[in-house]
Amino acid sequence: MKAQKVRLSDEIVQAKAREYANMLDITDLSFSNGWLHAFKQRYEFQKWRIFGESEDAQIQNIDEEIEWIKERIRAYALSDVYNMNETGLYLSLAPDFTIARHQIEGAKKNKTRLSIAFTCNADESDRFEPLIIEHAAKPRCFKKRTGEQLGFFYRSNSKA
Repeated sequence: MKAQKVRLSDEIVQAKAREYANMLDITDLSFSNGWLHAFKQRYEFQKWRIFGESEDAQIQNIDEEIEWIKERIRAYALSDVYNMNETGLYLSLAPDFTIARHQIEGAKKNKTRLSIAFTCNADESDRFEPLIIEHAAKPRCFKKRTGEQLGFFYRSNSKA
């Protein structure tokens, strides 16, 4: 698995052990968390964080910038001040940890992403339906319906 850069979790190791036990007609093992702990200890496996790409947030002068924004917002009524926050859900992203005998290299990650934006004004009197952006123009899970029919705004973008 290391050569293939597959990331292993405790659950995957336990599932594979059950699969191999069934193939070998072994019925007297439970593959519990205790079994897993002993297995990892016996073969010197431990959980490792996989380092790869890193992100950097600019935090210099943040207090001054916040004060500048607050000062500009004071000129408006709370009902006229809107905020939109975006979050992402990586649908196929492998975990950052794996089980191995020693630190292993990172691999390119599958970053298929679903982006979701939430918008409302400062006094919460005007809330927009969530905006969802994904790479597929017509996702199969919508079953030939539109995002609006399902209760949200939906747009597609090949680089979503």
